[in-house]
Amino acid sequence: MNAYILSIKTLLVNAIACYTVFMPHISVMRAEDAADLLSELIAYVPEASRESTHQLLTRLEQHEQLPWNEISAGLREATEAAWPARQSVERFLTTPEGQAVEWITLLEHVRPVTALLLERLRELSADTSLQQALSSEHAAILIHPSQKTEIALLLPEIHIKIWNTHLAGARPSTPA
Repeated sequence: MNAYILSIKTLLVNAIACYTVFMPHISVMRAEDAADLLSELIAYVPEASRESTHQLLTRLEQHEQLPWNEISAGLREATEAAWPARQSVERFLTTPEGQAVEWITLLEHVRPVTALLLERLRELSADTSLQQALSSEHAAILIHPSQKTEIALLLPEIHIKIWNTHLAGARPSTPA
């Protein structure tokens, strides 16, 4: 169930990040959801825009009652600012180097038992990406639901770490 909720959340994050300007119905989101989304996006927001995002996030975390148009405008600003960086991470993860970095970084952060099973999965999956390996029939046997949840919870943090350690120095241009 948690993996399903995380998949929905990831889908929501990607959908909102895909130009919230064209999504007038995001008002169905709760303020807590907006705070969660902002806390994931803030690492990708350029320094010049980060202060306003941080202020909105702080106000939301303090349960300040804010008008939805202010929350929506802050989400729009943050998602538009974070979009190029998130796209850079996604592109990097499609390269052999990026795939290797994602595997290594994840293995460094999971519990020892999960790391052992992931290493075995990696051996069985040959030269595939983490996502391909996790979708394989081997993963269905090796990786238990609690480990799938652990991985799903860690991946956004892993991607932020990859952004900070491998890509943040070469900030991408804004999308076309």
